[in-house]
Amino acid sequence: MKAEFTLEDILRFLQSVPMFSDLTGEELSEIVSIMKVQRYSPHTSIFTEREIGDAWYVLLAGKVEVECSNPFQPSPTVAVLDKGACFGEMAILNEAPRSATVRAIGYLVDNESADQYHNEQTLDETVVLRFSRRKFLALLDQNNLAPYKLIYGMAQQLAERQRSLNGQVRLLEREKQELQEDVEDFQNRIESQLDSSDVFLN
Repeated sequence: MKAEFTLEDILRFLQSVPMFSDLTGEELSEIVSIMKVQRYSPHTSIFTEREIGDAWYVLLAGKVEVECSNPFQPSPTVAVLDKGACFGEMAILNEAPRSATVRAIGYLVDNESADQYHNEQTLDETVVLRFSRRKFLALLDQNNLAPYKLIYGMAQQLAERQRSLNGQVRLLEREKQELQEDVEDFQNRIESQLDSSDVFLN
């Protein structure tokens, strides 16, 4: 059964999302006026890597997976986002290509029509709130305070992601160094054994 959300439901939900928590009721209404509710079936792409971004999103229901092409990663999935997550916000700050693909996962719901021979849960569609870049920038041009507050929140969120990525890079560098040391130690042991064999043979 398709989940339905009233305007009151959406306003209440956004008030619980950290990026929107500092907005007044009037400011929240301004932002909601440019919002569009979109639904995606499980495994459907919301946007794809390298396409030009024209909107950012807030996850209202379900989950999404973030995939990024990386030859050094065994799996393309780099993150799974849950209800309340914001994504694609770089599209508001610039028109650069998307750095990742975001795909709907959906969420488990009780299947009232299921019988004892079938799974009692099914994947329902993912629901997102879409905020158009064009309409968002139009609010900025009108000198509304709401979009400025959100951009500040986006900057904080992006800075936090950058710190997390920097930590991952440092971890990879440390692992690389440890691997190099292990390889060098192994080579030294092999060379030592070969030297010992030469002495014995002589």
